[in-house]
Amino acid sequence: MHFAPLGEEDGRAIAVIGCTSVDVLVRDVDALPPPGTDNTVEEISVRAAGPALNVAFVVHALGDGPAVCFGAIGDDPLASMVRDECADRGVPTHGLARRTGERTGVSVALESRTRPRAFLTDLGAAAHLDESLVPDSFADYSDVLLAGYFVAPGLRGEASARILRRARADGARTWLDPGWDTDSWTSGGADEIRRLLPEVDFFLPNTDEIAPLTGASDPVAGGRELAKLTRVGVVLKAGADGAYWIGHDEDPVHVPARRATVVDTTGAGDALNASVIVGLRRGLSIAHSVILGVETASTIVGRTSARRWDPLA
Repeated sequence: MHFAPLGEEDGRAIAVIGCTSVDVLVRDVDALPPPGTDNTVEEISVRAAGPALNVAFVVHALGDGPAVCFGAIGDDPLASMVRDECADRGVPTHGLARRTGERTGVSVALESRTRPRAFLTDLGAAAHLDESLVPDSFADYSDVLLAGYFVAPGLRGEASARILRRARADGARTWLDPGWDTDSWTSGGADEIRRLLPEVDFFLPNTDEIAPLTGASDPVAGGRELAKLTRVGVVLKAGADGAYWIGHDEDPVHVPARRATVVDTTGAGDALNASVIVGLRRGLSIAHSVILGVETASTIVGRTSARRWDPLA
């Protein structure tokens, strides 16, 4: 499947809607210290992040802005840090609503060489992102991504459906990244996602999310089931195994990841999301856009926080 390039004269931006926060990255945490004791770790770093900002930073690092984030931050010093980092990277901030009396959300990411990373998250102001903070019209946007559905609780359910329908009516491609259900899929989260998929052009789950969404033990088989519910298909993120493109009536296309020295995996999936969108805007086929996504993610995981969003073009 091929999509025509937008061209510079099109002038439309990318809208990224979702959690905007600060990440505290802790490397390497193979075990928590016993109560009352202290451990040293390799690195603790702090950066503006969240699913929405991560995508916007990568879009701009690829030289394909503007990507406009719509999210909620507090009125604390962390909010100033978020806005400053956006300014440093050329990411517009007019979509970031500053909520008086609220704290900016923080996510603590525990990275390890011996087990998958884990997160502790305080949503803060991001919990109050709702439809009133999202544009009434998406006519100025080529693509609309709902990033990290489950960490934007104010947009869950019918609010997301209305946003996606509005985006489609305005001629934008629609994208949905679910993220992990903060209730561990025990409160109807899987049903919510499946109800949204008919409004979604491209669904962006990872392999861990397939089983709770479909019950399938084989992620690719589960991805094929979900692709049939979407308008175009599924980009299935597979971590160190790369990614798959799964369309309606075609065999899945596997794009393996290249070898990389892994430093920090947090945000790699967001980097892949951003790059697939950029690829389609450049006129690449969806399969070649996924290749760009895997290449970008492979680069990102080898970078420290200080160089995370350096130019990728």
